[in-house]
Amino acid sequence: MSQAPTRVSLKEHRDWRPDALPKDVVYIGRAVHRGGWHLPDSPFANHVASAAAVGHPEAARLYEEVMRVHLAAGDGPVSAAEIRGLAGHRLACFCTPEEVCHADVLIRLWHELEG
Repeated sequence: MSQAPTRVSLKEHRDWRPDALPKDVVYIGRAVHRGGWHLPDSPFANHVASAAAVGHPEAARLYEEVMRVHLAAGDGPVSAAEIRGLAGHRLACFCTPEEVCHADVLIRLWHELEG
């Protein structure tokens, strides 16, 4: 079995260069152009609901609900193979480790797909 992906907060790694993240880091958020960061929109980004609008737990719940529907239909923004491809990577966004995050959803889906 492959190594499961893990979470990492970019808020805790201000020393990383936005244009050269470590090779094992996959940015999974929306496009960001602020605070010295210039990151493109990720195919894994949560465009279902904003944590600022509905809170982190609800945003993650809605993301998971939509991702499961798309994975079952095979028509989502990312495929099961792409989620499996997250093996051994750190999933990076700007959520703090204490916040529920859509990275948690991706990790859970990865475990289910690898199961």
